[in-house]
Amino acid sequence: KKVEKMIREWVDKIKPDVIHAHNLNCFMPYHAVACEKISREMNIPLILTVHQVWKHTPTQITYTNKINWNKIIAVSKFVKSELMETGIPAGRIEIIYHGLDENKYKPRDEEELNTFYKKFPKLRKKRIILHPARVSIGKGNDVSVKAMAIVRKKFPDAILVLTGMGKEVMFFSKDDLYKKEIIDIIKNQKLEKNIFYGQFNGDEMLKVYSASDVVIYPTTGSIEKGDEAFGLATIEANSSGKPIVVSTSGALPELIKNGFNGWVIPKHDPEKLADRIMYFLGNDKIREKTGSNGRENVKKNFTNPIMAKNTVAVYRKAM
Repeated sequence: KKVEKMIREWVDKIKPDVIHAHNLNCFMPYHAVACEKISREMNIPLILTVHQVWKHTPTQITYTNKINWNKIIAVSKFVKSELMETGIPAGRIEIIYHGLDENKYKPRDEEELNTFYKKFPKLRKKRIILHPARVSIGKGNDVSVKAMAIVRKKFPDAILVLTGMGKEVMFFSKDDLYKKEIIDIIKNQKLEKNIFYGQFNGDEMLKVYSASDVVIYPTTGSIEKGDEAFGLATIEANSSGKPIVVSTSGALPELIKNGFNGWVIPKHDPEKLADRIMYFLGNDKIREKTGSNGRENVKKNFTNPIMAKNTVAVYRKAM
């Protein structure tokens, strides 16, 4: 009742034409029920964007199907297929990919990166391999570190940047143990000189993308958390003019095409990941062309205005 009261007060105040809900990282059934009740009473279309389908969470599946959403937006073809498996008709689902600001995620020259290198001098004049993800079960950090043990033999000046080793929210109870496992692998392989981890703020993340040579995202999935529903790192890397190597997890193969804007490898395969990293590090022209292709692809298909335009089109259909 408290949730319904708060939502109703907000709706009465702004008088929206559409109510648009999201299931980002969780799904609260009482929010959904309240939104449905208010939307029907006020004759306002009700839309849901599904950011991931967690099949181990029956509540999400139940209420995604139970609520009478006018339209459901899936963030990828993969998510749409997962929704259809739960019984939602294909005609109720629209696919709208994420977008970004390509003027923020962009290539930068050495002068623009100078302040970044001053703060992180260990990264200056290094071959940077970036894994932009929290250290969490399913994100493939162990695969990255094991691949780095292979890569450094050919490229001793290469350095793997792990962005999620600082203080962050633990989504799963075993994540803390997993982080310790990663640290143990680094120590056992004597990779301390070839691994850099810490936290970057928003502006620094933009720059570390630009400073990198290759971005990797070898998501593995898990029992606790399913495959990658979209993978923002793919378009962030490409928009920054960088090739990205991803796994066959969820939607990632929708976004990355071999030899065009990156490469897709099997899950849990550090040898193949190392091979593709070395392929890009050893071929400057190919690396630059692949990154350039990726940026052009983002500008054509994955910008904020494109996402907004597609979302408004769904609103109009619902209305």
